[in-house]
Amino acid sequence: MKEKFGVTSIILRRLEVFWLEEWIDHYLSIGFEKIVLYDNGTLSIDDGIYSQGARQLTSEEINCGKWKKKPDAEYFEEFSDEYISNKLKEIKLKYEGILEVIPWECKKNHDYDYPLSQRQAFRHCFENYPEYWWACFDPDEFLVMLKDKDIQSLRHRYSKANCLQFKQRIFEERKKGVPAKKNINWGYDCEDRHECKVMCRGPVDTESKWALYPHSIKPQKCILRVFDKDIARINHYRGNPAKSGKDGYSEVYINNGKPLFNKIDNSINE
Repeated sequence: MKEKFGVTSIILRRLEVFWLEEWIDHYLSIGFEKIVLYDNGTLSIDDGIYSQGARQLTSEEINCGKWKKKPDAEYFEEFSDEYISNKLKEIKLKYEGILEVIPWECKKNHDYDYPLSQRQAFRHCFENYPEYWWACFDPDEFLVMLKDKDIQSLRHRYSKANCLQFKQRIFEERKKGVPAKKNINWGYDCEDRHECKVMCRGPVDTESKWALYPHSIKPQKCILRVFDKDIARINHYRGNPAKSGKDGYSEVYINNGKPLFNKIDNSINE
């Protein structure tokens, strides 16, 4: 029986809007049928401990809407908020019937601070589209399947599992004007379960400490399949985590000896 698969993400428009079409096309090409984006608008996100270690923002950068966790990311500052918003509307219209964009601004559409807002968005997906498998893959994260042509094939080969876990390979950050998938330079692998990404179908556990966390979400009766990175993995185009706030990626980067991003992997294009 054919199953349904969807991808969801919480987005800050300025960070993601010009990368969305490539990301959406990628997931549609490998068998995903629905995309749900939770739109944080153009305001920055105050994420407390996750911004520790990043440089301080200037008042001008704060007014521009930069995220404390990623002060040096590409924010497309040459474009007005109106232009950015209209671009997102164009994308929504282009993928009508496939893409849903849900307003998700803190203190306006909900009262959850980040990262709890991300987990509540995930909850919303499972509750409103229970017929789908869901994965919370950010717009700089691309699922790569090296043995299967699409997600249906992968799922069929591991039909007993109801929760699929993917390790990550960290590539250089996305470059303005260049498709993310053209970036073939990578630095290190994340194999710790806390940095993996998970895809599953509900009903999901909502009570445990890490419930609804994108790296560890699980069904109530979980049969987990963890994939070796040579079978399926996430290509994560986030770059050197030393440029961002403190998180698990920073620890893995340090534990790997702060590698250069000079290894080559073009498998996503083959």
